[in-house]
Amino acid sequence: MTRTHLQILAKRTPNVPAVLAELANLESVLTLPKPAVHVVSDVHGEYVKLRQVVSNASGSLRPLFERLFAGRLAAGEIAQLLTIVYYPRETWAAITGGVDAARRRELLHWVAGNAALVLRALARHYSLKYVERIIPDPFDATFRELIFADELARQPAFLDRLIEPFLRHECDVLLVRMIARVIRNLAVGELVVAGDLGDRGPRIDKVIDVIAQQPKVAITWGNHDANWMAACLGQPAAIATVVRLSLRYQRLAQLEDGYGISLGPVARLAREAYGDDPAEHFRAKGTVDGEPGGDAVMLARMQKAIAILQFKLEGQMFDRRPAWGLAHRVLLRHIDPAGGTVEIDGRRYPLRDTRFPTVDWGDPCKLSDGEARCIAELTQAFVASRRLWTQMTYVASRGQQKR
Repeated sequence: MTRTHLQILAKRTPNVPAVLAELANLESVLTLPKPAVHVVSDVHGEYVKLRQVVSNASGSLRPLFERLFAGRLAAGEIAQLLTIVYYPRETWAAITGGVDAARRRELLHWVAGNAALVLRALARHYSLKYVERIIPDPFDATFRELIFADELARQPAFLDRLIEPFLRHECDVLLVRMIARVIRNLAVGELVVAGDLGDRGPRIDKVIDVIAQQPKVAITWGNHDANWMAACLGQPAAIATVVRLSLRYQRLAQLEDGYGISLGPVARLAREAYGDDPAEHFRAKGTVDGEPGGDAVMLARMQKAIAILQFKLEGQMFDRRPAWGLAHRVLLRHIDPAGGTVEIDGRRYPLRDTRFPTVDWGDPCKLSDGEARCIAELTQAFVASRRLWTQMTYVASRGQQKR
């Protein structure tokens, strides 16, 4: 154990009583039932689908509710309670819309009372110390009372007064949302995300937002995650790859809205170098929010511009790292511009696009002035994005490389 580790332990457990208390906690936890581990993989930017999967704990809550409330609630009531846990804001608005104050109070009592049973059942998998960490401030005292009301033989009037301020100040939805959040977080002991947070889906930034809301997370990095982390650090080839994929699938919003990174430099390069190029084979895929994207030809030219730039930057990187043995992947050097072919693994293939206005065939990986300016501006934007840095730091701190 290093001196640094010892110093950290000394701060956490500064004396013998603190050490004994922590040992008691850790050793007793080993006797508890194992909590569920929730594994998702290949999210690829689909934050809406991820939120749905996380909200219903991959379906693990339904059998628990059916077991707990068998003989207590009708099937329709169990379904309604589950829906409140999955989508608290929307469901609460739907069932309380237009009802009077007395009915609203009755519904909140019903939700809080039944939720207390669920919270007690889920809390059995954890130490009280961990349960307290799951409950968001400043609701810890409120939730302790809900969980232990039966054991402490609290009178009905006590629960009435506990929830009354939320009703009186029209903040009952806040309590409902907190109840739902704590139930969902206790239902899953750990969320494991097995790689590729982003790619062809709409928003990697929103995917990370969803993941970061979970109390215990482990991430296995995929190739796309490694690209994003490298891009955050200013690695030019990784930046070009991230931008190209965003253009290929019309996911510009994750860069521009999510991270404040303008694609203006790529648009300028496309206008200057590919302004008369139809770029037919670089047409973007998919739609934006179910609708066709903007200027399809412009997007195609932008994708072509960044693709050629990516090939050049990768070639330069492979030249700097001969130990990687990737010289055969410097495809620009394997193109015969006169014959319109490319050699890959000893076989020659016809090119579908032979217009390369920025390529100097004497030195194919050399950047043009426009390309050098474009990647310099993109690099500055990626490195300067505070939100990108915060999110990629989180991904790095929670993960390891996929093997």
